[in-house]
Amino acid sequence: EGKVISRNKLLDVETHSVFYDKLTFITLEMPYFNKTIDELENNFDKWLYVLKNLDTFDRIPEKIKDKIFEKLFSVAEYARLTPDEQLEYEKSLSAYRDLYAVINTAKEDGRIEAEKEYKKILEQERQKTEQERKEKEEAIKHAREIALKTAKVMKANGIDIDTIIATTGLSRDEIDKL
Repeated sequence: EGKVISRNKLLDVETHSVFYDKLTFITLEMPYFNKTIDELENNFDKWLYVLKNLDTFDRIPEKIKDKIFEKLFSVAEYARLTPDEQLEYEKSLSAYRDLYAVINTAKEDGRIEAEKEYKKILEQERQKTEQERKEKEEAIKHAREIALKTAKVMKANGIDIDTIIATTGLSRDEIDKL
């Protein structure tokens, strides 16, 4: 039985020395590869099996359902198509890619619009909060001015300081300064 794989180098005929040791010719002799699918031990065996039997497959055998072999099968399926079928396939693939690009563009546009709307709402909320804060500050300032005026009038009319504190909410020091 012959060897499936042979590694050969160029030799000088007279000296029998290797011409260049970095140059090696690898030869695969497929008729000598006779393993069944159940006997495959590694990826090298799988490759040899696929290369030898590719034309007999109508689908990928379970034992060799790796990504790389799926790619090989899709290329092989394309190669089996007639020129007219290949043209139809290319048109269909082009239409699919165009549709995919349109959908992705629409998604991206939608994401950008949503982001803009979100930022707009955040800014509106920030402005509303700032306005409410200013209004509260103004209301507090106004209430304080009223309390001070009320305390002045009450003090001028001789009302005792404890009543003024209870009525206005001002401190004793604040009323004393009036």
